[in-house]
Amino acid sequence: MMLTPEQTTLIEQIKREHQTVEATYVYGLSGSEANEAHRNRAALMALIETLTESDKHCETCICGKRAPVQAERDGKTMPLRGAGTVEWAEYLEAYSKYSVRYGRGQTAERLAERGGFSYWEITEYLGHEPKTWKPR
Repeated sequence: MMLTPEQTTLIEQIKREHQTVEATYVYGLSGSEANEAHRNRAALMALIETLTESDKHCETCICGKRAPVQAERDGKTMPLRGAGTVEWAEYLEAYSKYSVRYGRGQTAERLAERGGFSYWEITEYLGHEPKTWKPR
């Protein structure tokens, strides 16, 4: 991916801000130095958000968005899995099959806010193990 000049500038700013924040925690700065480092950390978060937003293709872009998958609690029918995430597109595929069975009383977003599907559930709705699953 080719970075724009704006993105390159943001990355350089992020690197400088990160060094300042890191120094606060590593060297235990105090007083005005610590306050400035904490302000810099807030600026760092804003810069990261700006960079992330600039990577979006459009307002509704889901690139990079992931949905939670709850830990598998029953190791009898399927291998035990810890909590993880799947790509949003794969989650929506499972949600579409879930909503046929149970309706759309709970949106995909709300279901994700509540912890998402368990590993067993998402496997059942997809008809196979999730291809984009990653451990948390």
